[in-house]
Amino acid sequence: MYKFHNVCVVLILLLALIIFLFPIQNYGQHENVWIFNGGDVNGIDFNTGQPKLFKSAISGGEAQAMYCDENGKLLFYTNGDYVWDQGHQIMNNGNNIWGLPDLANPTKSSHQGTVIVPIPGDKDRFYIFSVISSTGGGGIYSGNIYYNIIDMALNNARGDIVTHKGIFLGAGYMEGITAIAGNHCNIWLLARTFLGGSLHAFNITDSGVVTKPVISEIKQASSVSGSIKVSTDGEKIVVTDNNYYLLDFNRYTGLAYNRQSLLPNAVFGMQFNIPEFSPDGSKLYAPKPVLASLSFDSLYQYDLTLQTAEKMYEARIAITDGANQLRLAPDGKIYFTRRGNIDRINTPNSKGIACDHEEAIFPNKQIGFGGGPNRIAIIKRDTILSDTIVFAPCFANVNQLHIHPLNDTTGWDYQWNTGATTTTLTVDTPGTYWINYRTPPCNFHTDTFHISFPNGVLPDIHIDTTCINAANGRAYTSTYPGDTVRYYYTWQNESGSVLSHTDTLKNVPAGTYKLRVQTAQCDTSLSFYIPEVDYRVSFQADSIVCQGKETLFQNTSDHHFTSFQWDFGNGAYSELTDPLYSYPVTGRYLVKLTGSGTICTDTSYQFITVDSLLNGFFDIRREEICVGESITFYPFTHRSVMALEWLFGDGITFSGPVERSVPHAYDRSGIFTVQLKTHFRACPADSHMRQVTVHPAPDVDLGGDTALCFNGASITLYNQSGNEGMLYYLWSNGETAPTIQARHDGAYWLQIRNTFGCTSEDGIVIRKGCHIDIPNAFSPNGDGYNDYFFPRPLLSRNVHTYKMQLFDRWGQLLFETTQPNGRGWDGRFMGRDQPEGVYVYRIEIVFGEGGRELYEGHVTLLR
Repeated sequence: MYKFHNVCVVLILLLALIIFLFPIQNYGQHENVWIFNGGDVNGIDFNTGQPKLFKSAISGGEAQAMYCDENGKLLFYTNGDYVWDQGHQIMNNGNNIWGLPDLANPTKSSHQGTVIVPIPGDKDRFYIFSVISSTGGGGIYSGNIYYNIIDMALNNARGDIVTHKGIFLGAGYMEGITAIAGNHCNIWLLARTFLGGSLHAFNITDSGVVTKPVISEIKQASSVSGSIKVSTDGEKIVVTDNNYYLLDFNRYTGLAYNRQSLLPNAVFGMQFNIPEFSPDGSKLYAPKPVLASLSFDSLYQYDLTLQTAEKMYEARIAITDGANQLRLAPDGKIYFTRRGNIDRINTPNSKGIACDHEEAIFPNKQIGFGGGPNRIAIIKRDTILSDTIVFAPCFANVNQLHIHPLNDTTGWDYQWNTGATTTTLTVDTPGTYWINYRTPPCNFHTDTFHISFPNGVLPDIHIDTTCINAANGRAYTSTYPGDTVRYYYTWQNESGSVLSHTDTLKNVPAGTYKLRVQTAQCDTSLSFYIPEVDYRVSFQADSIVCQGKETLFQNTSDHHFTSFQWDFGNGAYSELTDPLYSYPVTGRYLVKLTGSGTICTDTSYQFITVDSLLNGFFDIRREEICVGESITFYPFTHRSVMALEWLFGDGITFSGPVERSVPHAYDRSGIFTVQLKTHFRACPADSHMRQVTVHPAPDVDLGGDTALCFNGASITLYNQSGNEGMLYYLWSNGETAPTIQARHDGAYWLQIRNTFGCTSEDGIVIRKGCHIDIPNAFSPNGDGYNDYFFPRPLLSRNVHTYKMQLFDRWGQLLFETTQPNGRGWDGRFMGRDQPEGVYVYRIEIVFGEGGRELYEGHVTLLR
């Protein structure tokens, strides 16, 4: 569709109305009455402009929370275990609200342990969230978070707890919870785990409580108690354990990040502190305890505009001493407990002592805040309406109707009455359009646009393409329904020739054209292009197929084509869209597909190769071999074979070239079935099998190497394996008898061939055996064992002469003897014991038949 984009919008009227879904006041009016754990009195009323004390029904504890209506009137309050109504009477179902009968007041002593959250989208219902005390008798329920639902429309507007009591939310949490308004019509409930130091943010929406929290790893020390404070803009939080941790908070995602420690070292007792932000968020007031007494020392003012914790700590200013439990009041001042009374900072946005610390604003009264009261997170719900009247100029389309303001990117849930979900909308039809959307924190918008076209809307040009190399293109106009303006048309080609005066141009080739559109008030010319389209016929099929097997010819042509003609290249044809066809004869064929449509015809080609079904086989020259011999297999295959797989029957396989012979040797005897699997390009694989007999080789064993003594008896050599049925023996000396006599030292071997022609061979080495046994160490310590060094002749009694000498490492002769029998060297020289160590011996022996032996080596003397 052709669009004319010259836009001229006349804005006649922009009316913005703001209507409140709920009456919205200063957030603090919902906190205009404070109730805490007491002293002489335990309530403060801020409704008259000056705080006034009163007595409530609460007695002691640290988990107070209360809620006032939009006019500051007290509706109900709680200590985490009981709920009282505006008349200070226990609300219906308001006792033991957690339904834990085995515990007495498990939440009352939970530090900052309770928070009240208005249910988003419901002005009468509220959540009460509480964390069971970890130090005040919570037992097995310690660290559990429960919540109840209060409906103030019940019980004559005095309230009632609905559903069942004590809905479980999670376990393992520290004392100290709070709530903060989000940026998506939601509220975040913040709690911290006492193991792992994580901050959990539970999302509370119109639909209820999301039980899976958003988790921020803030690396806080493990603790069971602490506090969380939120700045008035919701952008920062400060949490305590043994330190103050300042974090940024993302009200969109619920994530906390950029953790900074405001104290250089951890301080015991910090977890019981409750700091406070100034109303403008530029200052943080935080007390620091005295370790010895656990009382609270100096109250410091931190300047948060200094960005880094180091700078904030260095520039901190001491305001007063003995301070704790700070709380920003509806009057914009900060109240805190000090020395049994209530002090106040009158201008907390001011730096240093200019903040105006005022002492004991309630003289002669014993008052303490305890752990609360906690803050109330309020969602501000606005409805913003805008109404715009727009007149379109001559032939103009109105596009990009957009939200107000256009650059607002924080909104969500965009919904035009047309179904579009974008921030802008392009329209070319008169009428009324509107968009609904929401912006932070909870603004409901409706932008309405009234659009008219008094001078007519430029008609749309619709184009039908032409087929390549053809003149069947078309263009025609259309106007919106109900348009009463009379239009006049003149169609021209690029050279200026007039082609038509109707609303349609047809039967033209591709190219650039002009359309002149005229009305009584307007006259304009439009240029447009009729393109040619290249519709293509195409198909997919296996390029190699098997003889006689059906093949699918899948048509992948453009949808323009409606009829087809297949030519399979062998005289066979089909008019089916996706035919199945099998070739009866092998070969290579050219397949042609011709397609016809409303304006185009095209042809596509592809060669198809048809494989043969001939089986492959192999030949061998020998069918019987001996173990260890190699046999060669010769394959015979068709040219269409792609691969051969040999299985030799002994667990060994081989994939080799198609036309090459393959040798294989067997390492054991037996009858083996050799299988050749032939893999074709398209036809299924087949196999050919033949058997090969592998005969065993004879076992030949001449025994272990042995020795002969001089003039001793000969040794009979024979095959000790016990094989029978052997035909041929061949010894290394040329003899062919089963046994021979070895009378000399040297190497001997025997080769045996069995009836199948398989041969085996074994060898033996015969050494001369006249040698002596020479020890490598002795210990002349008189214990009767190895006290002397003396070799003992073995296997020979024919020693003719004998000489033994012992030397130290410097070549000094220490001992000499020519007696072949005797005790030998006792480790002494010239009557003195020689030191422990290594000595050199030299022994010369001449045997009776003239043989001579020389032995040289080392012996170790041990002490």
